[in-house]
Amino acid sequence: MPLADRPGFRIRHRNFLGRVDAVGASSSASDRADSTFTVRAGLGNSGCVSLESVNYPGYFIRHQNFEIKLNRQDRSDLFAQDATFCPITIRSGAALALRSINYPKRFVTESDGRLFLREATAEQALALVPGTTS
Repeated sequence: MPLADRPGFRIRHRNFLGRVDAVGASSSASDRADSTFTVRAGLGNSGCVSLESVNYPGYFIRHQNFEIKLNRQDRSDLFAQDATFCPITIRSGAALALRSINYPKRFVTESDGRLFLREATAEQALALVPGTTS
C-alpha cells in the first residue's frame, strides 16, 4: 500500500515485521509481493478491514505488543481484534489512516522504517493512498 507523503514508499512485511520501504517497478519480485495485500472484511468487525498478505495467504497484518507484524490467522478472538483496522479518511479524502478496533486511540504509525500501533490522532498516523492495495 503506497504512502501518501512518500512517493515510491509502501507498507510491506519483511521477516514477518511491518515496515515502510522503497518498493517500485525495479524492486525484486519478492519485495513487490511483500508490499501487496488483499483487503478483506475485518476479522473482528466486518465494517472495518483486515489486510491479508498476497504472497503468504492466510497471514494477516496485526499488532502484537503494539508492533505491526505478519502472522498466520489462528482464528482466536484476540487475533481477529488485533488484525482489524478501521480506515479513517484524512486530508479531505486524499489519504487514509488505520485505527485499531481494540485500541481505538491507537493508529498505525512509522518510526525508523518500522510500523507500530501508537496513541495518536488520525492526522499524526501513517497516511496511505486510498483505493490501492498493491
